[in-house]
Amino acid sequence: DDVINVAGHRLGTREIEEAVQAHSGVAEVAVVGVADPVKGQVPVAFAVLKDPSKLATPEGAAAMRKEVMDTVDRELGAIARPGQVHFVTLLPKTRSGKLLRRSIQALAEGRDPGDLTTIEDPAALEQIRAALAGHGAARVGQGFAAGGQRTPRADRVSSATGRANAGASSSASSSPSARIRSRRTGESGAAAMASRRRWSTSGATLA
Repeated sequence: DDVINVAGHRLGTREIEEAVQAHSGVAEVAVVGVADPVKGQVPVAFAVLKDPSKLATPEGAAAMRKEVMDTVDRELGAIARPGQVHFVTLLPKTRSGKLLRRSIQALAEGRDPGDLTTIEDPAALEQIRAALAGHGAARVGQGFAAGGQRTPRADRVSSATGRANAGASSSASSSPSARIRSRRTGESGAAAMASRRRWSTSGATLA
């Protein structure tokens, strides 16, 4: 449990997390204090929803974000309201289940997240990066039906993403530019072979 200083008020991140989880739609949350030039620090929340389909549209994500902030207002007062609420599908944890709050805070402040050798799933930290970049809610809600069930489209998106990642991790020889170079090299080689055959035939005729 970290203590953050918001405009002279000392607040525990754990109590803000408990206030966020008072919202019936929130399954899990991590709150970190992020440096702010006016207030000193502001709480920033990263929440996992029970039903990700609520984030399928920008309007749905905005409505859920407001509901979460209103819930904190009721539980602790406006001073504890998160400056931002981001949505993800999983939170970065160690293999023993401990939240990597310091790494989350570092990313939120634009710093290096530090040693990540104990992280259980690196994809969780990538979701934090995406959320901070402003793409989190759309990605989380995309392809989910009501109740949080994945739709066939979500499976296709996931499959396509997996294929894209596999392609990105393959050797550079599979890139379009590499294939063009390879094709041109092959064409040049074929032309050279044809030329040699013509010279060979010509030589045999002269003999």
